[in-house]
Amino acid sequence: MTITTLLLLTLISCGKNAVDVKKDPPVVEDVKFLEGNDSDPDIGDLSAPGTFFDKFEQNTLNESVWQKEHRVWGQPANPAHQHGGVIKENVYMKEGNVVMRALGDRYTGNLRGVNNAAKRIGGVISSKERFASGRYEVKARILQKPDMGVLSAAWTFWYKEITNESHPNEFQRALAAGNVSQNGKIVLNQEIDIEVIGKDLAAPLFSNWIGERDEEHETKTHKLTAGLNDGKYHIFRWDWHTGSETEPARVDYYIDNVLLHSSTEKVPYIASHFYIGNWFAWWAGNESGTYKRPDFDQAEMYVDWVKFVPFNQPNDSFLE
Repeated sequence: MTITTLLLLTLISCGKNAVDVKKDPPVVEDVKFLEGNDSDPDIGDLSAPGTFFDKFEQNTLNESVWQKEHRVWGQPANPAHQHGGVIKENVYMKEGNVVMRALGDRYTGNLRGVNNAAKRIGGVISSKERFASGRYEVKARILQKPDMGVLSAAWTFWYKEITNESHPNEFQRALAAGNVSQNGKIVLNQEIDIEVIGKDLAAPLFSNWIGERDEEHETKTHKLTAGLNDGKYHIFRWDWHTGSETEPARVDYYIDNVLLHSSTEKVPYIASHFYIGNWFAWWAGNESGTYKRPDFDQAEMYVDWVKFVPFNQPNDSFLE
């Protein structure tokens, strides 16, 4: 059964992951801006074979398709910059949107992070299916919190450690792609990111990774004329070309369908899971060594719809 078929099925409510509204209700905000339950011309054509689309108009998140993440990553050594990861309770539905809540330093409620942290707790969803080359689009209203140590993002990610003995063909392919072998091991950290960081909401980051080392990724900061904390929805998009004999691999990054950056260095090629949400990366509020803490109680990131159209390029890999 395809994922498109699954999205058309009647969805079953999964009450065990619902927000406990008696303890921590969703943030009360003016909902006039919400763009759910509409006929959106931005969606475009959905007829291409293999298209994945979710408009989030159901009452509960379709957990046969999406996973609510409950984990922590990117934890710095400095205790003053540490965070509580992302939790399932910070993902819920509202007015035709999937919402990812962020709990900042002023939060005093009952929810706790993965490591029992009482603050700096985000929300993220990830696709259960993996996708390779194609067009990725997310229509979202990011967290409207400038100068804060939190970020809103959409990205693809897949991770595996290999050796020449365990995966000889993939090991050689990884070396040719630019991965670095250390002690006979290669870390395949396949990732493409669009990140809007709190310290400058007019300077999104576009990054693509094939490993974890500095020389295994490329990051570009693009300065916009205005911040994305304008209360509006924007379309965050990347076209991922794994390439062929006649077409070089590249990632083209767009906001509102305007091409802002094209990268031909360190381009992933292994099918990955699709992630959307927010978390309290210490560097999202760090400029010139000064940490800008997330000085707020609660905030919400809204996602109206998500779309993927496959390119099915020859260099796609579905390494397990």
